[in-house]
Amino acid sequence: MRRNELFERKAFTLVEVLVAVGLMGIVAAVAIGPLVALVVRLEAVQADYAGETALSTAARAIASDCRQILPQEGKIAFRAIRRDLLGNRRTDVLLFWTGAPLTRKQPAATEAYSILEPGPFRESIKPGLYRWTLPGVTPEEVFVDRLDPAAGTLLVKNADLFAIRVFDGKDWVEDYSGPLPPGISIQIGRGGGSVTHVDTLAAF
Repeated sequence: MRRNELFERKAFTLVEVLVAVGLMGIVAAVAIGPLVALVVRLEAVQADYAGETALSTAARAIASDCRQILPQEGKIAFRAIRRDLLGNRRTDVLLFWTGAPLTRKQPAATEAYSILEPGPFRESIKPGLYRWTLPGVTPEEVFVDRLDPAAGTLLVKNADLFAIRVFDGKDWVEDYSGPLPPGISIQIGRGGGSVTHVDTLAAF
């Protein structure tokens, strides 16, 4: 009889087991909730960082291509054209004669950069920052309104801001035509976030 009594005293009842499991579930929920929130926040920060990195990389690459500008006797080698859209958004156009395409096994050319967005007769266009490579055409000969969307290369998907400021040796200006300027500020934005890259191009 004593052995049975001892055995009964050491065993857990079903109610006790259910209470213990329930308490463990509550503790786990309380502990995992903040952990899940932390993981979600880390993923968001990682996505933001990746987005900013892509924008910064594109801006630095454009500045690097600008530094490879080639001399043009009596012709304009560099143009920055300010353009504004609804909502105070900038979609400037940048054009310069450069040897950068040589690294892509293409002849020296004018490179043009601008934002494209879908619109009437352009429904198939993917929005973003595009680059055109135009061999045999100087920047002053390019009609920016006639740049063929199909001939452009999408550099930054969904970019909705492209703002250029040029340091002409005295002031920062937003419209410029002439030789390679001493400095440039390139701002690229997407989805409300943006990065600005300021770089030197030519000696004063």
